[in-house]
Amino acid sequence: MHVSLVTYLKILGIHFFNLDASMPKNAYTVILSIRLPRIIVAMLVGAALSLSGAVYQGIFRNPMISPDILGASQEAGFGAALAILLDFNRFGIVSVFFTYFISKKVSKHTDATLVLILTGMMLGTLFGSFLSLIKYVADPLNKLPTITFWLMESLTTIANNDIPIILFPFVLGAIPLIFLRLKFPRTPKNFMRYSIT
Repeated sequence: MHVSLVTYLKILGIHFFNLDASMPKNAYTVILSIRLPRIIVAMLVGAALSLSGAVYQGIFRNPMISPDILGASQEAGFGAALAILLDFNRFGIVSVFFTYFISKKVSKHTDATLVLILTGMMLGTLFGSFLSLIKYVADPLNKLPTITFWLMESLTTIANNDIPIILFPFVLGAIPLIFLRLKFPRTPKNFMRYSIT
């Protein structure tokens, strides 16, 4: 549905600043109930990804590191696909803790960082295979499209009541990370030279 920029601004002004004006009901619904929640959630997801990426790069002292290195993306995808397949509510990510627990058991006499990364890669591959298995057994008319769209990071099902559900864990994770940065030294000038091992 085409909505002009002027109409956007007028509807936002009516909603947030109680301005007196009359707008088409369908345009009002499209902007406030469909497009605005998607924009807000997209911004929250982007902020969460950038924060997690910065934390990973800071911990490993490597600008090429991403959450994939510990298998978080694959295990989160598997968890969400399993929840969709079994009609459970979506549950949180425990993959990083799982990876850390296994690496601690293995890395008593070796380089802890290297073992952590190798454990993450191993679990990422394993859960990627589990995800493929779930997609194979899922109902192709109902469950499989939902799983596929979720994995493609679609925001088409976002509504206003989803914003607090996404905002709460983001704030809960972001606040400690922001305060923890005060305990670590600044990034060295030769940051680009650091390697994983």
